[in-house]
Amino acid sequence: MRTLIFIVLTAVLLVSCSKDEKSVKKTAKQIVEDFIDNGEFHYEMLSAGDRQDVSRKEWDEEVHLGKHYFPESKLTPASKYYELEQFLLEAFGYTVDINSKENDTTAYVTIKQPKLYAELSRFSTEALRSDGEAFDNALNIYKKGLLTKDKLNFHNIELEAWIIKENTVKVGAQEILNEVRKHKDRSDKLDRVEAKKLEIESFFGGLVYGDFITGGRTTSRNIKHLREIGAQKIQELFTEYKSLTSEYCRLFGEMIPEYSCFLHDVEKIHELTEIAKADEIIRSSIKINSSSIQKSRGDYGVFYEWEVKSLPANIEKYRLIMEASLLKGGKKVHVAYLGSQELSSGVKTRREGRKLDNSASLQRPDGVEITYAGISGLLQSDCNLVNEKIECEVEP
Repeated sequence: MRTLIFIVLTAVLLVSCSKDEKSVKKTAKQIVEDFIDNGEFHYEMLSAGDRQDVSRKEWDEEVHLGKHYFPESKLTPASKYYELEQFLLEAFGYTVDINSKENDTTAYVTIKQPKLYAELSRFSTEALRSDGEAFDNALNIYKKGLLTKDKLNFHNIELEAWIIKENTVKVGAQEILNEVRKHKDRSDKLDRVEAKKLEIESFFGGLVYGDFITGGRTTSRNIKHLREIGAQKIQELFTEYKSLTSEYCRLFGEMIPEYSCFLHDVEKIHELTEIAKADEIIRSSIKINSSSIQKSRGDYGVFYEWEVKSLPANIEKYRLIMEASLLKGGKKVHVAYLGSQELSSGVKTRREGRKLDNSASLQRPDGVEITYAGISGLLQSDCNLVNEKIECEVEP
């Protein structure tokens, strides 16, 4: 009998506890937190109307709010910027404000994203490739312990108001899906634009303006590479590259308002375009009027006079490179590359001389043939985005 009474009392207590647990009602803020759940945004907690408008597959595979508001790592642990990226990703968060009025409960959610993450273009491949200095500066500050979460500035994204009712959240899923699809369309366009930009860059084989500073054999070989492409073709590629970069910046700006348009790669190709153009102008009009070998106390020197009909823009930035084919008994025995003095505006003819190095002098040449081999120089371009068009000029 006592056993029976104990069992009955236990059952009553269990039922009572169960009722107490069910009677505990979650606050609107708790419902929102359960819904967001570290970026999960649980589909089953959407309102009936939202679930009718958007399927689970569309919500999980297309909308994927967590990926947008709480991005995943793009870098591998092998990247030197990985630790910096992880620090910024962990800084993402949100705030919730609840407004209850009569039978309506509204949640106002604000996503908090560190501005530095946006300023570093969300660690995009394009930004990592073209603006390593910005990443290095941020990394150095972080490693020194000067970059902490409480010192970060945040970009606040205020979401549309959510309606909380009976443990469900109405977020306007259909409108969100439409926006996500627009975002994806922009991303796909960005991928195509970036692929086309890389294709144009491949024409130049990694050449940059710094590859044309010295007046020797290597610079001459680089000039030949530009000639193989052709000055006109290079101009066309540059025009297309500017247009693509402008489009890239526009699309990225629509996705990230704080995006800074990086124009370093445009400036590099502009400099190559100017060098190719200048070489084409000189090559088409230069003439060697005279050349000779002179010997003095065992040393040999080459003297020559050149003349050009046309001078390129920014002429003071350049020097001529001459290929000197040294002759002995009428046969070529050595090739030397001679750099000229800096060119001057208005000077279309000049006589110059260069002492040959020991290896050339040992050939004991008795004649020389001079041909124009290219130009050397250091240009610095300044490109700016003006009214969605990129304008470039060579700095004085």
